[in-house]
This record gives sequence, structure tokens and C-alpha cells, in this order.
Amino acid sequence: MAGLLKNVGTVPPSPELDLLHQGLLLDGTPNPSPADTCAALAKVLAELSETQPVVLVVDDCHWAAPPLFDALDRLARALTDAAVLLVLLTRPQLFDTRPALAPGAVLLGGLTDGEAQLLAAGLTGRTGDSSPLTPQILARVGGNPLHLEQLLVAGGPVDADGVPLPLQALIGARIDALEPPEQQALGLASVLDGDFTADELLALAAPPAETWTAPELRTTLRRLVRHRLIRPDGEAFRFAGGLIQEVVHTTQSKQDRADRHERAARLDTVRQRGSAAIGAHLEQAYRYRVELGAQDPHTDGLRRRAADALAEGGRLALAHADPVWAADLLDRAAARYTEGEPGRTATRRRLGQTLLDLGRVPEGRALLEEVLAEPPKAGTDTVEAAHARLSLASVGPPPDDPTDDRRTGTERAATGGAGDGPAAPVESPAGAAAVTLPVFAAAGDEFGQARACLRLAQHAQEQGRHRDAERLLDRALGHAVRADAEPERAATLGAMGVSLWRGPLPVADAVTRCRALLAEQGSGRRAVRLTLNCPLAVVLALHDDRDGALACLAEAEQLAQRLGYAETDAFLPLFTATVDELAGRPEEALKSLERAATAARALGATGLLRSALLDTTRIRLDLGDWRTAHGTLAALEPAGGPAGPPRPRAESADLDGLRARIAAEHGEAEAATRLADRALATAVLTDSPIVQGLAALDAARTALTLGRVRDAGEAAVRARRSFGAKGHLPAARRAEELALRCQGRPPGTEPVGPAPAGTGKDAPR
Repeated sequence: MAGLLKNVGTVPPSPELDLLHQGLLLDGTPNPSPADTCAALAKVLAELSETQPVVLVVDDCHWAAPPLFDALDRLARALTDAAVLLVLLTRPQLFDTRPALAPGAVLLGGLTDGEAQLLAAGLTGRTGDSSPLTPQILARVGGNPLHLEQLLVAGGPVDADGVPLPLQALIGARIDALEPPEQQALGLASVLDGDFTADELLALAAPPAETWTAPELRTTLRRLVRHRLIRPDGEAFRFAGGLIQEVVHTTQSKQDRADRHERAARLDTVRQRGSAAIGAHLEQAYRYRVELGAQDPHTDGLRRRAADALAEGGRLALAHADPVWAADLLDRAAARYTEGEPGRTATRRRLGQTLLDLGRVPEGRALLEEVLAEPPKAGTDTVEAAHARLSLASVGPPPDDPTDDRRTGTERAATGGAGDGPAAPVESPAGAAAVTLPVFAAAGDEFGQARACLRLAQHAQEQGRHRDAERLLDRALGHAVRADAEPERAATLGAMGVSLWRGPLPVADAVTRCRALLAEQGSGRRAVRLTLNCPLAVVLALHDDRDGALACLAEAEQLAQRLGYAETDAFLPLFTATVDELAGRPEEALKSLERAATAARALGATGLLRSALLDTTRIRLDLGDWRTAHGTLAALEPAGGPAGPPRPRAESADLDGLRARIAAEHGEAEAATRLADRALATAVLTDSPIVQGLAALDAARTALTLGRVRDAGEAAVRARRSFGAKGHLPAARRAEELALRCQGRPPGTEPVGPAPAGTGKDAPR
């Protein structure tokens, strides 16, 4: 204290300051006396307060011995009339021994998340926005600045499991200082995740060692609240930080932890939280018994029960479109099952599909291939093999295969992660669906029937048969609803949206139908809202409602970030590019298509990659950059060139139309005419006005490049008619402008055909 006062320049030398400098007990004897020391300090502080207010802060008072408080009481009385504020910093347990201090206490809460981020930035020398603390780290710290500091200075990764030894010792010392009933209550609570109630602890307690009456336990919990080890949360309690819970849990014996986790799995409140919570407790109980060397039927029963509960929790997470959580649960379940046990095959198959959805393709594909290779031992295994077969057929070829000769990506872009990752199946998705659908139907497997009908519908879409696709999608939706499978429901509804976009229904009616589907199916279902908002954005853009389209895309982007499906990184930019191109922003569209292509390559999603390259080629040609377009188109050619395996009709018409335009730029009139005619003939076999209109527009531009103005004008009028029937306003305007140009008439004169019904935002909804 004397040293601190000497550093304050306004304190003049005095006998009292000299006395303080001598130091109580400095020479081993109580000299000067406590009374003389307090009197000297009071006089120095009083003199100092005459020129400015003084604040005296005494930290860690909960560790202080009684003589210090006697000295502080004496000092406070001596300074009654001085402008001196005494501030004692302490933990709440001080009030157990000095209750008189409690009424004037100001309780300080923990740091907010924002304050914790700022403190972490200050301790590490980073800015507040770089390397922010994750929600998991913030939950572990619980707003305690000391715990955060110790976690950051430990030297290891901040988000690593385990507690640094200094922090273990610090928290352990607080726990060791507690009374036995308090330690027992904390030990029981540490077994329960999240919040807990007094009733749960009473039910979890094992007599005779852990026996309380309800009032006794509530009194104990209130003391723990004062100790800042737990905090109230309504009628429940929770640990003041995850680190405290971790340390308390590790201080319990493994036998106690095993027994308590097993009892916790039987609690009504845990069972109400579902199979995942039950499985987690059984898994812990099994693990600790194994670490203790137990190899008995009871331990093995815990293993099997844990596997079954975790597998069911994973199935439910997958059905409710939470692939990250599903993958964790299914992986843990698969690790607990032994060879040949019921449930193992289904769990491994679901895990394989989930890993594909998350972009972890090699792992997922290997699991599915193992499931498919297993010799069937029962009807259930036959169904699981059918699921694996359909999943493998639904993914694209391996990354070293530059083409996918079976399907296009745009028609499948709204499937919300339902299988477009890389693989090399022997058969097409539609072929596998046709074979497996009877297996699923015979087994009454609604989930499998939904997936098979969806694949058949997507094949019909690729062929431009949207009316047939709609009938299959209606079947798929019914099966998905009865299976309560949100990803399949979302994929089916997204595919319906694609047919509303590319099929024969006029745009105004398509918007009405798409919004009705959102209202009927989208409430509380994030995946559904994601997959429907994407095609709805395009349909709105077809009718010049760019604001509505952007709002749909913004919602889809937010949902995609929360869901975690890997394919959204590829298909969302595809839809964004389509909306930008329809709005007359080709350069922005090209940037989105590049992002889509990059993501598709990383995933090995060849269908989505082909869609991005096809759209890029068309935009480059429209911009007059036919040389770059030619290079992009070359990447779309199958291994055998244009004469290779046949493409689906919709893609074939697009490819031939683009090839015709490039051939015309090269001066290859005969080839250009043949390709344009073939594109028109193929497009007629579809029921898509958009496919037909694009083929006609490509034919018009090809003819114009070749100098055949009359043919170009006739093809442009044909394109105008197709786009007008759909209500595709941007394309109808382009066809109109080209037709007027061929007739030698300036833009804006009398149209060459009937106007599309409705315009933009004024169109009927």
C-alpha cells in the first residue's frame, strides 16, 4: 500500500506514510500494530481524498482471513466523512460467513458473447472479427473471463476437447472446498446434458449414499447458485459453464459415471428428449464399464441398446433434414454394432447416404458399396441392398470421369442434396429405380418408394416429359409424406418446382401453384422452403418480378447455410445465375456460374457441372464471345464426341442448338443447318415451351449468321410463339427483337405475334 501511495504524486511525505512503509510483520513481529497501521492508512487516504475522490479496491476477499476484515471495518469507520470508496471483490460464498455484506453487494454477471469475443481478441492480439470464438467455446466458458483466459493461454487448440491442467486445478479447488452434499449434487448433475431439475437429481440419486429430501436438495442447489457453479434457468438449473461441468464429471469415479449414465437413460425427462439422448447415456455407460474391464452380458447389453437408440436417433435426424446431426449419431451407432447384428446394415446404409449429402463422397460411396456387396440374409437386408443400389446409381461418376452421360444438372438442382455427388454406378438412376421400386412396394417401404418415384420423375424431366413427371412426383410426394421424410419431401417438391418452371403450365399459373405448395408443405420445414424457393425465384424472373425472385433466393441462401447440404454450394449459384441472366445481367450470371462450376468440381457433381457449363456457353454466345463459348462447349462433349452416347432430349436440343450457332460462326453452313434442324426436331418431342423456344431461337440466330434472313425471321416468330405461350417475358422480347430485325423493322413497332398474357408484377397470381 505504501508503494502504491508513493506512486501517487499528490501524496506528500509524512510520518504516517513512513509507518506504512515499515510494513506490518515486516521484521517478523506485529510492529507497527494493526491499530496504528489502520490509523496511518486512514489519515493518508483522508488527506488524499481532499483533492480528489479515492477508490480502494481489495480483490479476492473470499480468500481473506478474519484479521483483514477487522482491519477493513476499522478503516471504514475512520473514513466515514472522507471521499473514499471501499470496493471488495469476492465470490458469493463470502456471504455464507459474512452475511452482513450481502445487502450492499452488487452481483456481476458473466461476460456476454460479444464481450467474450472482445476479451479473446485482446488476449490473443487479433481483431474482434478474426478467428471468432465458436458457440461451443462460448458455452464452455459460460461468460467467465478467467476460464476464457486460461483456455486461450493453454497453448492447444481452443476448440479441442479436454480442460487445460491449470484450469482443472482451479475449478477442482473450488469443488474440493464444497460440502459433501454439494459435491454429490454437482456429480449427479454433471451426468445430465444441458439443464436439470431437482426432481431429476432425486430420481437419479442412488441410495443410501446420495439421499436427500426435496427441501434439502433445493437448499443445496441454492448454495451452489451462490457459489456461481450453477445458475437458475426458470424452474431448472444449468452449470455456470461447460468447463465446470466437464471438470465435475471427470472427478467422479468411472463406476459412478457408468451407473449414473445408465440410470439417466431411464429418466422420463431423458426419454422424452428422444432416442438420441437415451443412446448418448447408454453409450457413456458402456464406455466406462469397458474402461473398467467389464466384459459381461450386462455390458454387452448396454452396447446393443446404445447402438439401437443412436441408430433410431440418426434415422429421425435424417428424416427431419439435419444431416450433420444424423451423420454423428449414425457413425456412433455403426461403431457400436458388431458384424451381423440386426440394424447394422440399415445404419451403415443411412450413414453412407448422409455422408454423400454432406459432400464426404469417398466415405459414403465405400459404405454403400459394402452394404450392396453383403450377402442378403433376410428380407430386411434385401430392402437395404435396394436402397444402396438406388443411392449409388443416383450419384455421378468418379472425379476422373469428365462427363456424366445419364442426366443433366439443372433439372435436378432443386433436389436439396438428394444425391448428385460423385460415384460410378453401373446403371442409371432411372434404371435402378425401375428395378428397386417393386422391392420397396412389396416391403411396404414408403421411403424407398418415394425415392424411386422421384428418380423416375427426374428421368422424365430430362426427357422433357413434364406431364409424365408430374404424375410420378405426385406419387413420390404421397410416399414421402407417409414416411415423414423431409429430405425426400423437399426433393420431390423441388422437382415439382422445376417442372412448373420448364413445363407447359403458363408462368402466372405456375407461380400460383408454387406458392400454394409452399403454403401447404413449407411451414416448419426448412428443406422444403429451400428447394421450392429456388425454382419459384426463376418462375418469378420469367415474368419480370426481379424483386420477388431476389427475395426467394435470399431466403434460400439463409436456409442453405443452416441445413448444411453440400450440393447447395453448387445449385444455389445456378439458380442465381438464371435469375441474373433473365434480368439482363449476364456478367453477374457468369460469375455465379463460375462459383457453381467450382463447387460442382469440388464435389464431383458432374450433373451440376454440366448444367453450369451449358448455361455458360449460351451466355457467352449471346454476348458474341463464340470462341470462349466453343471452348466451354468442348468440355460438355461425351467421350465419343457429338456422336457419343445419346443425351436426354432436353439437353440434346440445347447442345445441338448451341453447336449449330458455333458451326455458323465457323462458316460451316451445312453442319449448322443440320444441327439446328435436329435441335428443333428433338425439342418438338418434349412438352417444354422453354426447350422448344430455345431451339427455335438458336435456329433463328444460326440462320441469321448464315445470311438466311427469311428463315431466321420465321424461326424467331416460332420462338416468340413458344415463349409467349409460357409467359416467358424476357425470352419473348428477345425473339420479338430478332423477328423485327429480320423484317427490317425497328424495335418497338407493332409486334409480330400475340403478346404473352400478363406482364411482370401485374400478371395474375
